[in-house]
Amino acid sequence: MNFTVYRDPYQNCFQLVLSALLRREDIETEKLWYQIGLFYHENKDTFEIKSYYYDLNDFLKRNIDVNIKYIAPDLSSDARLEETIDNSLKKSKTIGISTDIYELLYCSYSQRYHTTHYIEVLDKQDDKYLVADHYYNYFDWVNKEIIFSGIKSYVDNNLDEEAQIFYIELGDEYSDDFDLLVSSLNNNYLSMHSNSDIYKNITNNFENTWTGLEAVSKIAKKLESIFLLENGERDNLLSKIYPYFKDIGNSRYQYYCFLKHNELSDLGEEIRVSGQNWNTITNMITRANIKNEYTEMIKRINEKFNAILLQEERITRILEKKLSKKESTCVK
Repeated sequence: MNFTVYRDPYQNCFQLVLSALLRREDIETEKLWYQIGLFYHENKDTFEIKSYYYDLNDFLKRNIDVNIKYIAPDLSSDARLEETIDNSLKKSKTIGISTDIYELLYCSYSQRYHTTHYIEVLDKQDDKYLVADHYYNYFDWVNKEIIFSGIKSYVDNNLDEEAQIFYIELGDEYSDDFDLLVSSLNNNYLSMHSNSDIYKNITNNFENTWTGLEAVSKIAKKLESIFLLENGERDNLLSKIYPYFKDIGNSRYQYYCFLKHNELSDLGEEIRVSGQNWNTITNMITRANIKNEYTEMIKRINEKFNAILLQEERITRILEKKLSKKESTCVK
């Protein structure tokens, strides 16, 4: 499948790169984004919010025999780093790379703040790599030093556990003929329950962890506590929590599209409303930041979280009714 950049406003930068890698192998990606769970983990130093309960790599392997191969780049020198990238390009049509947006000079957010960003690298000529930045609709040749700086800054600023280069590897039994409708209904229903076993796919530790409906109030309290912090600490934590809300909202919209395709528009519409509610939280964060009215916004945000909880409860009841009609507990 030939294209330069892949656009989907309801995918984050990692999802866009992964979708591009798969589509270049002529693998359709619409079935991949079906999880509408809610997972919240917090400890003294950090927090994490997820909308999924299955690791995507595991899902791809089990359902269509596709592997996402991850490689830790050698950062001992620029020459070794370049060698890692070049060798990865020889193994696949294209590769994905985790980087720090701070170093990506073609981006308007460069030199402003440090945050994780994913790009696709398609080719190399002389001292430049052909980069597709799907999130920012950028496709052009980039000096290799910029790529190296982005990877090293990603590590230096502790944006994640380790830098990643990744590519797609098709197995011998590759097939994209699989049906997720019934299993997705069941799994999304299970994901709305407290400490559901379904989350054991992504964690073995439920201490300081809340899942499903009970996570909503915990997330609301976390956002309120961030709003009450001093400027520097508040801004740092808001830059982290904002993408989580966006991903949750997007996950609901993606499943709405999935259900609409499977002629379940009534349920899909309820889930679309949920996604709109979550996305409204991101808009409120932006508005509070622009007007510097954080404490004034807390009441409105809490009211929206109440609406979110009511809608997620409604969706859970509808899922339960549909599953009872199908009399299925299939889990894939």
